[in-house]
Amino acid sequence: MKTVADQLNLSATNLPYHNGIIMSCNAVPLFFAKLKEEHQIEFVLTRRLNQDVLEQFFGLIRSVEGLHDDPHVLEFMHRFKRLMLSSNTELISKSRLPRNKGKTKPPEIAKPTQSMLGQMH
Repeated sequence: MKTVADQLNLSATNLPYHNGIIMSCNAVPLFFAKLKEEHQIEFVLTRRLNQDVLEQFFGLIRSVEGLHDDPHVLEFMHRFKRLMLSSNTELISKSRLPRNKGKTKPPEIAKPTQSMLGQMH
């Protein structure tokens, strides 16, 4: 069976986005076959296969303080850590949890019941 790349004559003369489209066209049937085999699915909604969330994440990483928009691996790791720490402190400061004013121990958190644990599986 000829692949889409063979049929469309994948070559170095194609523009970069041409090769990306060809690779995506080759990947979808393989992706579907794997999902069907492992999870017994009947179809894939290809309109939901996109990289928007990933692009937004990399946009956030690029926007974190740094000298350039194309960080190397180590700089990416530092920016990711900084982003996670700043996001968590922002979430904590905005939370509506009651403050522990003068108490010696934090308020107790309800323990999960057996029915709650059953719903998690």
